[in-house]
Order: sequence, then structure tokens, then C-alpha cells
Amino acid sequence: MTGLLLKTQNNMKIKDNHWRWSVGLFSIFIGLVLTSCSPDTVEDLRSEPLTAKPEVLQGTWKLSKVMQIDQVAVDNAFPEAVQSLDITDLFDFGSFELRFDIDDSATPSTFSTSRSENLPVFIVNSGQWSVDNQIFTTKIDLADPSAITGTQLVVRSITSDRLEVRVLRVEEGSEPPTVFSRYDYTFVKL
Repeated sequence: MTGLLLKTQNNMKIKDNHWRWSVGLFSIFIGLVLTSCSPDTVEDLRSEPLTAKPEVLQGTWKLSKVMQIDQVAVDNAFPEAVQSLDITDLFDFGSFELRFDIDDSATPSTFSTSRSENLPVFIVNSGQWSVDNQIFTTKIDLADPSAITGTQLVVRSITSDRLEVRVLRVEEGSEPPTVFSRYDYTFVKL
């Protein structure tokens, strides 16, 4: 009987030690989780990337690279070799310049382009420009009031001297709009 009692007491000590270890490890885990998490400050969130405020966009930008992406090939998982094509050297894209002007209150006002004749750039020639957000721009709308047309540039990346935008080509009359190709334009600031 004493042997059984000793065996039971040993089992209880083992279970008691197991319980203590489990609680101890769980406490350490919770402590680490709580001390390793801290909220981002507003300054941390604003530091990167450079915000695309109209003042940053103001000035003349020269086209340096054009990538044509076949959205149908991308959507259907065709080989990467047929999904996109660098067409920079196929035309005189280096002659294309885009100028953004702002007014005295740093609000977008007019834009203009200069280009070689017959250059296939899907951006209207001149007019008014606006942004979707004055603090962090993700879309730039270019409107040509005389032709009742426009272009929307989707901002992909911006630094003080480099602007990357995307233009979507949509199938006319499709509802919802169906993108069949897109163009990624890279500009450098002059």
C-alpha cells in the first residue's frame, strides 16, 4: 500500500510540476507578446513613401520608360514572356514631356504635354488636372474640356525625381469596364 501511495504522490508531483511549467511558459509568452507590440505613430506612417502632393508633382516630367502589359494574357496566366513588353525603344518616347502646374494655393490647375507626332501615348494633350486626395495622391485625372475626354493616371510610385503611373485601356461599351491592356509609364523630373 505504501508503494501505491508513493507512486500516486510522485504522479501528483509530476502533474503539479507540469502545471507550473505550463503556466510559467504561458506567462512568458503573453509578456513577450504584450511588450513587443506597439502602435505606429503618425510620424512613422508618414515617413515612407513620399507623399504625392500636388507640389511634388508640379513641374515638367520626361518619359523614360514604357511597359505595355497584355491584361488578357495576365488574367489567363500566359507565360510571362508574352504578358508584358518594354516598348520604350520602339518609338520616340524620349520626346514626350508632361507638365503639371499648380495655382498659388498649391491646388492642381493646368497640364500640358509635348511630343513627337504619332507617338502612341494614351494621355490627353492638355487641359485641367486634379487629384483624388491632396495629401496622398493615388490617382491623377487629366481632363481636356475642349474634347470632353480625359485620362486617369494611377500613381504607382513617386520620389522627388521619378514618377511611375499606370494607364488602363478599357474595352469600349463593356459593363463593367473590361481592361484589355495597361501601360506603365516611368517619368523623370527635369
